[in-house]
Amino acid sequence: NHYFDEPITQDDLAIRMMLIPSGSFLMGSPESDLARRDTEGPQHEVLVTQFFMAKYPVTQAQWRRVAVMPQVKRELNTGPSCFQGKLRPVEQVSWLDAVEFCDRLTIATNRQYRLPTEAEWEYACRAETTTPFHFGEILSTDYANYDGNNARSPNIQGKYREQTTPVNKFEGVNKYGLHDMHGNVWEWCQDNRLDNYKSASSMSLSQAITIPEDTSRILRGGSWNSHPSFCRSAFRNEASPTVRSNNIGFRVICSPWRHPALPKNKESKSPDVVDSLTSLASRSRFDEFLLHEWQRLADIKQPISLILCDIDNFRLYNETFGPQAGDRCLIRVSRALLNTGADLVSRHGGEEFAIIL
Repeated sequence: NHYFDEPITQDDLAIRMMLIPSGSFLMGSPESDLARRDTEGPQHEVLVTQFFMAKYPVTQAQWRRVAVMPQVKRELNTGPSCFQGKLRPVEQVSWLDAVEFCDRLTIATNRQYRLPTEAEWEYACRAETTTPFHFGEILSTDYANYDGNNARSPNIQGKYREQTTPVNKFEGVNKYGLHDMHGNVWEWCQDNRLDNYKSASSMSLSQAITIPEDTSRILRGGSWNSHPSFCRSAFRNEASPTVRSNNIGFRVICSPWRHPALPKNKESKSPDVVDSLTSLASRSRFDEFLLHEWQRLADIKQPISLILCDIDNFRLYNETFGPQAGDRCLIRVSRALLNTGADLVSRHGGEEFAIIL
């Protein structure tokens, strides 16, 4: 498995980011799954471009290091967890706390960190499997931390540990090199809960930015006190973004923040270049808009970097790093901001977008 380590300190607290390759999968559970919930259907094919995902949920040691970094929007408690241990997953963190963690990590590393969409989460969890768990048809407490006393056929009766466990406790890893995707702590996703399940896979990152902050957010993976059926790859849970609980944590994903240069012509564009752009848009209908603008910009014979964000994050980017030669930023803007010297302005889904710098 390909990966890189994000060395947030000089010691052993690096966040290992595993490469999740491009591909497609059937999102949701089949009607033949006896534990299936209505919210898990209908099954539908989703295309996903490559990204990096943390090998483990964010640990308490990693949380403490980022929690002392400069504040972006909200304060973070350096020691919020109920079950203490530096290699245990951080818990008692809200969705808003997790987003703040990602924002601070993004600024500190100059790489774009965020929460996964639920389509990305399920794709990475399944890792090319179609069974309820990436282990197979059944779950065992030898491989995951959940309520083993509450197991019913076909799952095996096992231990109920009544607390979180270190993220590296179990040897069960999926094909993409990810641990603890089933149980231990629920994991926050970027998305809000949508009534139409299929539309969840086509929700863009830009849309997720604009929804009200008090909208319920998706949780995936189950936890230490979950019934095994709640730990299935397809199971969907939700909670208010302000909720903190000793069974809720998160893991991060990373999308390319910059690309060093445009290819010389359209024909020479490589899949990696396209992936680096579309990964910022969360693999959605919005891709069509981004790729259209990418093709238009491909005629510009100069170095260029594209960053997708809204106007507030663009201001933050400018204040933090300052404009650099060749940088351009694709931002969501209002009509009042269309006189900002943008190179081009386009409309998509009723909103204006401008490429500036």
